[in-house]
Amino acid sequence: SLSAGTRLAGVSGQCFDTIPHRQRRTTRWASRDHSKVSFRIMKKFLLYSGIIIAILLVLYFGVAYTLVHVTSSHVSAQRSAIEAAGDKVFLTDYKTEPIPDEENAYYYLMLAAADLTAFDNAYAQLDYDFDHKLRAEQVAKLAALVNQYPQMYAHLEQAAACEKYRPNVDYSQGVAMLMPHLTHFREAARAMASKAIVQAYQGNGDQALTQCNSSLKLSSHVGTEPSLVSHLVHLAAQGIAVQCANHTLRVADTSPQARDNLDATLDALDNRRAAVDAMKSERAMGMQTFEQMRTGSLDPEATGEPALGPLSAVSGTWLGQAYLYDDEGRYIELLDLQIEAAAKERTEREQMMAPIEQELEESSF
Repeated sequence: SLSAGTRLAGVSGQCFDTIPHRQRRTTRWASRDHSKVSFRIMKKFLLYSGIIIAILLVLYFGVAYTLVHVTSSHVSAQRSAIEAAGDKVFLTDYKTEPIPDEENAYYYLMLAAADLTAFDNAYAQLDYDFDHKLRAEQVAKLAALVNQYPQMYAHLEQAAACEKYRPNVDYSQGVAMLMPHLTHFREAARAMASKAIVQAYQGNGDQALTQCNSSLKLSSHVGTEPSLVSHLVHLAAQGIAVQCANHTLRVADTSPQARDNLDATLDALDNRRAAVDAMKSERAMGMQTFEQMRTGSLDPEATGEPALGPLSAVSGTWLGQAYLYDDEGRYIELLDLQIEAAAKERTEREQMMAPIEQELEESSF
């Protein structure tokens, strides 16, 4: 019995020993088969993924290239039309030759700049309304202020007498260019109007009109700058001189010669033509700004705010370039319409501008 039991135990042990061994071999074979299947699936996945990515890249580059080509060709055609009309494409195209200081109105204006600012600060405290007749004490205070700045008025007369004008402005900066001298034109208009008013109340009507005439000539210089802002400053300074001349004619006697001289200066003004030229220069500034945005040369800090916002992240890509070209094309179209409208009479101009203004108000960029 012991012997049989021992043999039985031995056989059982062999059986128990054999089963796990077969299981291990079967498991290894299954594992190998599973690894082969997984590897084949991975290869197919990578292959198909690569094909899909390649197709997407081809589509992206094809679409992006087509968009850039179409939009840039449209803008190039618009630029060619502008050049064919004899107009400037960029602000940097507005080049002028250097002028000797003694012939440059800008030079004399800047000589008077510090006094102009001081005069204007004092003038603001007087708060006069030239639409109404001044009292004797008001004229006395204004005369006292005017008499403090004889050198300033001498420089302004020299500036008004100059036929040439070249400001110290870097037009390559485009929308970021600095134009601090524009403030001095406004100050000069108020200073010259103040002197004219004093002369008118002192009985020197002809001198007062001559002063108004000089103010108009001086302000006309800023109107020649290729900038819409400069044009608006010109209109503001012009308005001050005209208001002063009107006041003078109401309170003082003037000679026919003095009035004829003023009329001649007023007749030479062409604000409608000046508005068209200002819009053309604004168009040139916009086109130059778009070019700077595409090339990444526009400094956001110089403009005071991000020029592109979220678009700055993709402005250097083909899609970003296409977007900017497309936006520039529409910008040029709108400016061309405004330039055309500026040459029209008021009623027709307002009718033309209505849809433009609506589109701009609804624009999201």
